[in-house]
Amino acid sequence: MLSKRCELYGESVFSSFRAYGGHVAGLDLHLERLRYAVSEYYLFRDLALSDFEAYFHAKDKIQELLCTAPDNYYRVTIYAGSSELSLQKEKFGLSELDIEIKCNKPSQEVQSLKLNTRDFHFKYLDTKIKAGSYFQNLQLKRQALNKGFSDSLLLDNGLICELSTSNVVVEKNGCFFAPKNENVFAGITLKLFEIFCKKNQVPFEFVSLPISEISEEDKVYALNSVQGVICIDKINELELVSQKSD
Repeated sequence: MLSKRCELYGESVFSSFRAYGGHVAGLDLHLERLRYAVSEYYLFRDLALSDFEAYFHAKDKIQELLCTAPDNYYRVTIYAGSSELSLQKEKFGLSELDIEIKCNKPSQEVQSLKLNTRDFHFKYLDTKIKAGSYFQNLQLKRQALNKGFSDSLLLDNGLICELSTSNVVVEKNGCFFAPKNENVFAGITLKLFEIFCKKNQVPFEFVSLPISEISEEDKVYALNSVQGVICIDKINELELVSQKSD
């Protein structure tokens, strides 16, 4: 069970991902995300990746679990084991931190998404830290579900940003585009997609993406490390070509 600081304040950092056949795409990127978050939030000093692994043994523990759960959903959480609840605590020592790795069978695969748009923009303090307090994201998703949609597509003054828990990529005429915005979360699947495009010489660019310029002929995708790449077949009342039947 997580410490009371986690339960009361949501004070933790995490990374989540899917395993396929005992392999995790971008596992080192997930571990680097956790190392960075521990350094920036808890320690206020740089922690070498070798020291991070020597203390938490995260990679070894994940690899061990992959042998018995090769196709599961994983979440790796790092939190302060201290029971001290004071908000005046400035920083933590490495010895005060614990790691928890949970794996579960993935839920039913999502084939496509139907989105409503919301004029709402996250104000991330750091787009590379995935914080355990996910209430705001969950509230946005639940509000969309309550209206019959899969999720909310968040806009900033008419520009596409992201979904509540996913990045967005748009395909136009064989070229791929992702929103250029300093407050869009730096998702690992989006990074892997960018690397794939560059490796295979597929046009990919970060640009401003006005929602008004999305047409039914465009293909739009949601990307995250748990569900992978999912087609978006409807935004409000606009049906996109990617999922239209002949």
